[in-house]
Amino acid sequence: MYNITVNESNEDNFAAKVGTAAADGVLLLIIIIGTPLNLLVLAALLTASDELVKSIRVILFNSLAACVIGDLGSSIYHISTLIFLSGSPSPIHSDLVCFSVTFLDITSSSGRVLFAVYYALTVFIVVRWWNQPVLAPRNTKYFIIAAVFVWLLAIIVYIPVLVYEEVSKICASFPRGSLDVDFRLTIYATLPYFFVSAIPIGITPVILIIISCYIKHNSIGEHVDSKKALVKFGFFLLIIQGVNGIAQIVSPLLLVIGISLKSTSMTTTVAVTTAVSDLSRIPTNLLIIIFFKPVLDKLKKWICCYFSLIGLSMR
Repeated sequence: MYNITVNESNEDNFAAKVGTAAADGVLLLIIIIGTPLNLLVLAALLTASDELVKSIRVILFNSLAACVIGDLGSSIYHISTLIFLSGSPSPIHSDLVCFSVTFLDITSSSGRVLFAVYYALTVFIVVRWWNQPVLAPRNTKYFIIAAVFVWLLAIIVYIPVLVYEEVSKICASFPRGSLDVDFRLTIYATLPYFFVSAIPIGITPVILIIISCYIKHNSIGEHVDSKKALVKFGFFLLIIQGVNGIAQIVSPLLLVIGISLKSTSMTTTVAVTTAVSDLSRIPTNLLIIIFFKPVLDKLKKWICCYFSLIGLSMR
């Protein structure tokens, strides 16, 4: 009877390893495809026509940079998991990878949410002081300074993760999933991250409502083109923050629930959480391409040039 139990346990472990390796392989492939697209859109933003003002480029650039940082963290995680599943990693290497991945992922997630709110506040300021040259090139330096402060706030959120011993225990189990942590301390460690995610996500629709009311009751409502642009802006932000809400709030809650229930299948919980986080970064570059015509025009130009060069080389 003892031998049968051991064999069943070994079979379960083998199946879990195969499933984890397959999931990590697929997600790694998605990241390998998505990261060059992020970098391509970043380049298009930098070289786009002057129709897209520099101040807005600063915000969009940093939003995409946050996605690239997250892609880097996810790549390290998936590659390391595949390596660790094939052998027995030392705890030091496991901890180092875990803390690095956690830092990159938290910074990326917080940065994406905060830069979306930064964009909303920028548009509010533009609408409120409609007759002032808020987005003039000479003011771009202030947007860059504000972006630095946003990054600092996104990084500061990671500090509690370094302080609480429970996170070290989670990292010590990486990537095997056998956890023995204090649920209360885990909550304390994740609260700053949760609030930095939840509050900006909740504020975004409020800002959009305030902007809509201001436009309705002031003379800016007569500018039809401006109103159309602001409607597009509203859709862009709502979609972005909706995706961020799933990734930054629902995903961590799943992980916390898994830890609180001391689930025996933490591997599955971690895999689902990681997948949601990875996939949530894809819409940002696609939405920028859809909603910002100068970026799309630049990409079209590069694609046409690329195929023209291929055609010439084949003659």
